[in-house]
Amino acid sequence: MADINQYYTQVAEMRSLGTMMMMLSYDDESGPQVFMIDPAGYYRSVRGFGIGTKQQQVNSFMEKKFKKKTQFTSNEAIDLALEALQQALGMDIRAGEVEVIYVDRNNQKIKQMTNEEIEEHLTAIEERD
Repeated sequence: MADINQYYTQVAEMRSLGTMMMMLSYDDESGPQVFMIDPAGYYRSVRGFGIGTKQQQVNSFMEKKFKKKTQFTSNEAIDLALEALQQALGMDIRAGEVEVIYVDRNNQKIKQMTNEEIEEHLTAIEERD
């Protein structure tokens, strides 16, 4: 994808996909990986990042968290994502306003969390603060 974006940016004088992309992968050797690809074709591996109007706030929040800790359990990673979203928006979010989808490392299946599961995470975050 990055090569296609780069080609169209330089040669065809257009951006084929005028959006930023997040690609996720998992393999047994490297574990989970997150890649960011911008419209010009620049790509890099990241631990986490935001996309959109509040991306700078999300990225700053995550950088601070990653300085303190580099390995997260699935539950901690979900909490971190929800906290970053709340921090960037400057308000509490409700379970019905957000979707959380993740890949379970043990069975390598995609799982979408229910509103009840999301609410449990939001409650835990609130109790910690």
